[in-house]
Amino acid sequence: MTETEPNAPAMSDDGMSYGRVGYGKFARLSPFILALVMAVAIGYIALNRPEKNRLSRDVIGDPAPAVFLTTTEGQTYPLASLQGNVVVLNFWASWCEPCVREMPAFQAVHQEAGDDVKIIGINLKNDPDADAVAALLSSSGVTYPIVKDTGGSTTFHGDIEDAFGATGPYPMTIIISPDGTVSQVLFGELDQAGIEQAITKARG
Repeated sequence: MTETEPNAPAMSDDGMSYGRVGYGKFARLSPFILALVMAVAIGYIALNRPEKNRLSRDVIGDPAPAVFLTTTEGQTYPLASLQGNVVVLNFWASWCEPCVREMPAFQAVHQEAGDDVKIIGINLKNDPDADAVAALLSSSGVTYPIVKDTGGSTTFHGDIEDAFGATGPYPMTIIISPDGTVSQVLFGELDQAGIEQAITKARG
């Protein structure tokens, strides 16, 4: 009697092996099947990531999400409490050069606009160097409220980004009309004239 290897694949009546991926009639198809399964799995995960369920552009015309803002001074308040004003949410990070360059423009609007305009800087969750953030804010002379985005469902995106479906590119600015609906979602560096124009549009 011929001994078989303990781990050798079993043989069918027609002499073809089976029971292990890569053997038998479907051996040539195995890599394609595995690739298909992986592609489907990756696609499912990508489509069902919480921050991808709703993209930032999709919120235009909708009521702003019910999020809470906590400033660097420790004050927490709901975004909804600012209804009646034009609210400008500027998403930024210390490692984002265009974000840093546009800060003086937002500061100028903050100083010159009326009381019905609220400029708020949203420091991204994906900006973990607290010392770099503090040094930037100190050197830039920014006096408008700064909120740190925290929580969230992923390593890089916080609760506020998740709520707005915001995943960049940065800088990104969301303008909210006085009635509480999202007026505009703007990507890229803005100058003072561009910010003021967006505010005028939000006022209607």
